[in-house]
Amino acid sequence: MNVGGVVVSLIAIATTLFPVALWRLLYPASDWAALCLAPLALLLFEGIRRPLAAALRARAEAVVRHDSPIARFATGQLRAAVHATLFAGSAVVVLAWQALEASWTEALILAAACAAGCCAAVYAPRRAGSHFRLAVADHYGIAFGALGVAVVLVPLLAWVNWPFVVCSGEFRELGLQATMEVWLEKRLPSRGGWIAEGLALMYAIEAIQVFAVARLWGLGSAGALLYSVYLSLVAYLVARSSAAVSWFVRDSLTRRRGTGAKAAPIAFWGPIGVLAVATIGAAMIDPSG
Repeated sequence: MNVGGVVVSLIAIATTLFPVALWRLLYPASDWAALCLAPLALLLFEGIRRPLAAALRARAEAVVRHDSPIARFATGQLRAAVHATLFAGSAVVVLAWQALEASWTEALILAAACAAGCCAAVYAPRRAGSHFRLAVADHYGIAFGALGVAVVLVPLLAWVNWPFVVCSGEFRELGLQATMEVWLEKRLPSRGGWIAEGLALMYAIEAIQVFAVARLWGLGSAGALLYSVYLSLVAYLVARSSAAVSWFVRDSLTRRRGTGAKAAPIAFWGPIGVLAVATIGAAMIDPSG
């Protein structure tokens, strides 16, 4: 493991975990804590879009003739942007939710998934370069690297989540509406606010899933086991997200000097610092949210 790879991995780990940890720390005081997640969303967007766009462009160049009028449109940029937007938006929501809900054991496993995903994004593309062309090596490398992390950590997290699934048996005698009411009362933050309104929908969906496991499938069934695995797929999401951030860090640090290279660190650290200060200030001014 060379020094450059270690530095990139450490920066990526810190950059992924810092916004989520700051969000978790400040959310009890103010809904403005959501601003902490904006830089992470931007990094995820770019970390997903760039390698995917390169892969799609290489695929289009292999199919579309260069002298064709449609060659200028067959770049894959739009498809990559849409995919990156959907991934970044959903990933940030799920990561924020998990930051509020995860136990210490789950948090440690997810932090391990983050670290492993960052390392995979540094070294997996190099191995992928032995099998794929350079234009697509990064995309496939970080995708397969994150999948490899998930193969190891998803079963471990499923084992940790199993007691949670078993505890859902308390809802076996309740109806669906009663289950949702009890679940919302137990899990929804008491402070209220617009974020709590969004969390209410997510908790309601979770309550429906818990009801189905407890009432329809039974705790010892294969359905309950599948539900535990389903809950643990967040480990793959964390690994894939951290891999995207790690790729962005590596790409920014290795880019040739110039306007883009100088702007990258500003875009990279600037929003995090500004939003962190703004969020802390908002929490201090309006601690009630």
